[in-house]
Amino acid sequence: MTPEPPAAPVSPEGTPVAPPPPPPERRRRVVRWLVAWLLGVALLTLTPGGGGPAIGVLCFPCGELGAADAVLNTGLFVPLGALLGMLGAGVGTVAAAGFGLSAAIELTQTALPGRFPTVADVVVNGGGALLGLLLLRFVRAGRLTPVAVALAAAAALVVTAGLGAGTAPAGPLYGQHTPTLGSFAVYDGAVLRAEVGGVVVPPGRLDAPEPLREALRASGPLRVEFSAGTPTDRWAPIFAVFSEAREEAVFLAARDDDLIVRFRSWAGRLHFVEPSFVLEGGLAGVQPGDVVSVEARRGRTGFCVRTEVAAACGLDPSPVEGWRLLYRDIHAPGPFPLFTGFYVAVVVGLLMVTGGVRTAAIATGGLVALAFALSLGTSAAWPEPVGLVGGALVGAVVSRLGRRWRVADTRV
Repeated sequence: MTPEPPAAPVSPEGTPVAPPPPPPERRRRVVRWLVAWLLGVALLTLTPGGGGPAIGVLCFPCGELGAADAVLNTGLFVPLGALLGMLGAGVGTVAAAGFGLSAAIELTQTALPGRFPTVADVVVNGGGALLGLLLLRFVRAGRLTPVAVALAAAAALVVTAGLGAGTAPAGPLYGQHTPTLGSFAVYDGAVLRAEVGGVVVPPGRLDAPEPLREALRASGPLRVEFSAGTPTDRWAPIFAVFSEAREEAVFLAARDDDLIVRFRSWAGRLHFVEPSFVLEGGLAGVQPGDVVSVEARRGRTGFCVRTEVAAACGLDPSPVEGWRLLYRDIHAPGPFPLFTGFYVAVVVGLLMVTGGVRTAAIATGGLVALAFALSLGTSAAWPEPVGLVGGALVGAVVSRLGRRWRVADTRV
């Protein structure tokens, strides 16, 4: 039977007592982790960026992916608070380190091309450091239970499924046929007919946008017939619908033989990433001037895209792919099972460390059932079996090592 870690020390009055300084060897280990984290942050934040639309210093959320960036920046600084807490730092020290380091990074970025420093980044980074310290104290107090882990994982599944629901921008809507958009290539084909949910979308401002808006909210199917253009090595827009405020509602583009489709969802409306649905080989063998028909719709097996030469379903995020709402994924879905497996491994590992094998097995089974139920109820893609099974196995193995470490060093 695995021994339970001792309770956190308390004073005679019952108030928590700060733990003694860590032993030298453990302190050196934590310092090495801290140095590795600092090097990683420098690599991510102090190199030239990819550019994009300029954003103001005082903004929140900042840019079309402001919420996704806020989540990523918060998570980036969580290790700082946890590692400093392991070295005995308190709230004041962690806050000064988090906000100070973040401010230094933002000031340095003013001299880097393609970087746009903001006050919001300083706030969320400093908040991430404080969150890391809070989580460390939460674990030390023995409050990280399998119930808490399971509830957090279930909430993530529900939120991911809900953010995929269709919506539409407010105000006037504009249909765009082979438009010229920013850094995208120009498609030299021609749109012959485009409709969403049976509503025909001509180029230019729509006189009556409400039928199209209702079709977008209902996730109506997209059908586009176009004369093929010359293949390009960059994404070239074929058809799009935008609002007067330049909010994307529908997007269809081609690159080489591939097609990409995006629909407006609650994820985009709340400044997360709109998942991109890529159909590899959708234009294979198509010559310039050939007439191509594209259909994209949500079905019982997830989002489907088809042409005369190719078809694929399950392209949208499953409930266990919440990470796809944080990072733009305009590419083929090859590594998706790997990321899904990592997510599952973390959840299973935490369940096993906090509750043991039996509890982890029951909770994991319930979470998998919830993921499939949400897939059926929201027409999202089914979870990747490879990611689920592989992640569960990796999480089980790693948790064994983590459990032994937790017993050997209960002060972490």
